Amino acid sequence: MLADEWHPIVSDSTVESMVYGTPEVIAVVLTYLTHLGSVVFVVPAVALVYFWAPQKTVSWVAAICSYYGLMAGIKSLNSAERPPVTTHVDPSWFPGPLSWFYSHGAGITTTSFPSGNVMVATIVAALFVLDINVWNKQKRLLVSSLFVGIVGYSRVALGVHYPVDVIGGILLGLVVFGTIVGLREKRGVMAAFLFAVAVTFFSVWVRSNGFGIPAWSGIQGSNRVIAVGSAVGASLAWHYVRDRSPQRIAVSSPRFTFAGAILFVGLSYSLREAIGHPLTTLIWAGSAAAVLIIAPYLLSPGKKYFQEMITDQT
Repeated sequence: MLADEWHPIVSDSTVESMVYGTPEVIAVVLTYLTHLGSVVFVVPAVALVYFWAPQKTVSWVAAICSYYGLMAGIKSLNSAERPPVTTHVDPSWFPGPLSWFYSHGAGITTTSFPSGNVMVATIVAALFVLDINVWNKQKRLLVSSLFVGIVGYSRVALGVHYPVDVIGGILLGLVVFGTIVGLREKRGVMAAFLFAVAVTFFSVWVRSNGFGIPAWSGIQGSNRVIAVGSAVGASLAWHYVRDRSPQRIAVSSPRFTFAGAILFVGLSYSLREAIGHPLTTLIWAGSAAAVLIIAPYLLSPGKKYFQEMITDQT
């Protein structure tokens, strides 16, 4: 458990000075930019990268699942509170649908440590440096550092995290990155997915009933159920397609099969919304992740330009 007494490391007044020392217009921009480290941006970005180069970037999917499992699990094991500082950004800057960016960027109230936005931004940035063959490595490192820096600064400047939360997010992100890359290089991508399954199950376990017997009631409505379902669904789908080329998927009509799979995902989501049981969430998340993994093999995009930007994995 993280004790509230030592968690801040820096005083509340230091965070307050950073919050109110940031001009409101800049803070408004940061309220949008902070979502570069949210699943709203990261999941579509990783899905797009995977779609165009599945064999070379599938471990990114395992990394995102692992991130959420580890981050959520750690948040369940500590009671670190967020800074008692209110952002000076006026909600009127975010009318109508834009209010979502404000409420999820500057109005969150969950456990503070670690910063999930910074953690996932670090993972994606590190994978970008290692796997994407654009510019040279020094430029990729510079861009990635700026990316993580902007997300990290935004979390403190908006008053939702202490600096130690940001530092912890960076360090934990590097741990996930190193583990996923190490597993994929030494044991194969499937080992990385098994790690993701284990970590996401851990997060569900500690949320459901501490370290006791897991209980459905303890994870009702929890996003970590989506994470474990995604990890399981993606790993099973990858086990099926990992040694296949698009031409070797044994279906007579790939596009029709893909449309049917999308329909199943939609139906499972409707079932989840109607029943609300964690098991229906597992089915929906698992099927959606499986469709993501299989999609490039069914649709066979064949876009060589983007694929050439991805370096080979050994």
